Amino acid sequence: MIIRTLILDHEPAARQALRALLAGEPDVEILAEGSPTVLPAAAAARADLIFLEADAPGVTTLASVADLAGDRAPAVVILARTASHALAAFDAGAVDYLLKPFQPGRLHRTLERVRERLQARSLSRLSPAHRRLLADLEDGPTYWTRIPVRDRDRVLFVPVEALIWAEAEDNYVLLHTARGNHLVRLTLNALETALNPEDFCRISRSVLLNLTHLAELRPLFKGRYVAVLRDGTRLPVTRSVDELERLLKFS
Repeated sequence: MIIRTLILDHEPAARQALRALLAGEPDVEILAEGSPTVLPAAAAARADLIFLEADAPGVTTLASVADLAGDRAPAVVILARTASHALAAFDAGAVDYLLKPFQPGRLHRTLERVRERLQARSLSRLSPAHRRLLADLEDGPTYWTRIPVRDRDRVLFVPVEALIWAEAEDNYVLLHTARGNHLVRLTLNALETALNPEDFCRISRSVLLNLTHLAELRPLFKGRYVAVLRDGTRLPVTRSVDELERLLKFS
């Protein structure tokens, strides 16, 4: 999310210092800057964040912050030389305040507060269904626990722990289990995405292996290996040693 920002301070040096610090924040876009004597209504309507000087001549900061109240109002960060000026406006509804001269670490913490405020505001506008979807995404991906297999006029469900390995056959995948094999109309890429990568590893372009059934990796030649399964099945490994170490989490 881009944070559209106004800098309103009557001191050019203060605006320049703040602008320089904000240049290191890639999600901050400065729309305009200038004196806070007249709050630019058009720019404020487009802004997500306003840095507003508290003790500028001719400016009543408390009134300025109050004028920006509302669900769609930008977040306001007060700029001041003394904490007394800043805290008064802070109590009036500002998100945070910065004391001059500005400190990079303090600014960074302020921006984190602003990001949290803006994110909360965006979520509050979503429908309940959209909020549930976002919550599910934050909880992480949901992987299959069973694989549906169509068999004539019925559908079987193969538990993923029963799958020993799977191999690609054009637009189908052949599932190898201890109780027999099943052909499903599915690509190996789609099956790999649906299964937990901590349990399944693509050891070649056409083979997806359940790692709990892997007994050993035997070297062949020129850095190649063969996977030996617990039932004695041997499967060629075409991935590099570095990839295997990363995928299988070798120490």
